[in-house]
Amino acid sequence: MSSTLWTYNQIIQRLEVFAEGHYFLASFTHGQIDVKNLEKFPTYPHMHVIPEGFDYGPQEKTFNFRVLVFDKPRQVEEKPDYQKEVISDTQQVIEDLVYELKNGRTLFGKEVDTPESFSITAFMESFENVVTGCEAVISITVPNQWSACNIPANWALQGSGGTTSPAYGGLVLRTNGTNNAVQNILDLVQGSNITITDLGDGRVRIAATGGGGGGLTCDDLATCQTIIDILADIEDVDRTLTTLSNAFTAHASNTSNPHSVTKSQVGLGNVDNTSDANKPVSTAQAAADSAVASAAATDATTKANAAQAFSIQRANHTGTQPINTISDATTVGQNIVKLANPSAVTYLRVNADNTVTALSALQLREAIGIRWAQVTGSDYTTTSATESVITGLSLPLVANAKYRGMAALRVGCSGTGGIRVGFNFPSGATFAFGITANTFGSTAQQHQTADLASGTAFGANFNTQASANGYISIDFYVETGVNAGNVEIIARSGTSPQTSTVYAGLSTMRLERIDA
Repeated sequence: MSSTLWTYNQIIQRLEVFAEGHYFLASFTHGQIDVKNLEKFPTYPHMHVIPEGFDYGPQEKTFNFRVLVFDKPRQVEEKPDYQKEVISDTQQVIEDLVYELKNGRTLFGKEVDTPESFSITAFMESFENVVTGCEAVISITVPNQWSACNIPANWALQGSGGTTSPAYGGLVLRTNGTNNAVQNILDLVQGSNITITDLGDGRVRIAATGGGGGGLTCDDLATCQTIIDILADIEDVDRTLTTLSNAFTAHASNTSNPHSVTKSQVGLGNVDNTSDANKPVSTAQAAADSAVASAAATDATTKANAAQAFSIQRANHTGTQPINTISDATTVGQNIVKLANPSAVTYLRVNADNTVTALSALQLREAIGIRWAQVTGSDYTTTSATESVITGLSLPLVANAKYRGMAALRVGCSGTGGIRVGFNFPSGATFAFGITANTFGSTAQQHQTADLASGTAFGANFNTQASANGYISIDFYVETGVNAGNVEIIARSGTSPQTSTVYAGLSTMRLERIDA
């Protein structure tokens, strides 16, 4: 429980200590701001605190303040620079105060708290265009340690009041709904089992020796021998349980047969210690071994006869002779014959290890260096004036190779600004391309050729008819150097922020290697 009875004066004093110790602040005041005397504040930057009222809960109370931190302009500064710097600095001061209240615990202690969330408002040339800064409403919550004993009154509990009726320093008994005169607690009837003692400081001790009720007070518990004995017994039980737990753990992990269990106790009394290699063969096992040997001999004879017949068949090249038994059949030929349903195979590839692989048309194109890419899924759209890769239109390039490519892009624009296109390609590569474009609904066509740098769109805008779709056809050549990488088609809005679109499914790129 807190021992501090927090008051408004104490809170203001701590806030003032915060301001005096902060390197940014030069002075501190509190109360209402007098606009007429604003320029008479001691020095700047300045922190001013305005009380906003108090909130009370069952165990706490909250002080609400409006905290302002501000500074005056200096003649040597430009107004925008001054305002920027002052707002930034004063905002940081308020943050320092809130975080000290919440986490620092240096000026206020751990029993003081403030809400996690807060807001800061900036003001410029306020209070008759004098100062600039920031302000925030800050709530400071502390324990509420109010006690009736602390009331500075002669009628309070422990007060030195008079004897005028009613004098609340004594005990008022209520009988049948009527307040009796003030009585001393010792006037109560004490039975054989109850002793009542007035301690003289506002407390009463009622001691019970039998079934009459009463008993120990909270002050007596620490020295009560019965309680002391119970706590000692609990400690003994805890130590015993710890010892038993350790013993159980040690026993459970012991694999050395701690109970000296014998083989007879577990039903293995007739088992000897003869090794497997030295165990005699039983009659049943001997019979089983003989049967296995006989079956093996019969199988060997059958296989020998089949092998002889097969050899004769191969020598005469008759019957259903496997291809791999023919002496002049090549490995490749054998593997072709082994293909499942060879009549349905369209394309074949002979691999380096003489195996044969069936290829689809797509796999064949990949094998001879022809690749396709397509915009799939969602349409590619951009409103940016910065180039980006059209999703899906990217194909790999190897080093020191020559390629020819072409692309067809179905495009559309929300305005007349059009769309611009270009390419990404590996560093050190040689690249050239030509473009033909038209807009549906218009007879105008555009033809452009250029050598472009990687990552840069061509300077012309294509498909400049608003809300109309068109096609862009591109032929390009690329020759890589020592660097491999990808060739990618990039695009940007012709006139940002209009929307430029490359449609999925209808936009493709083809790449063919021409040097291999």
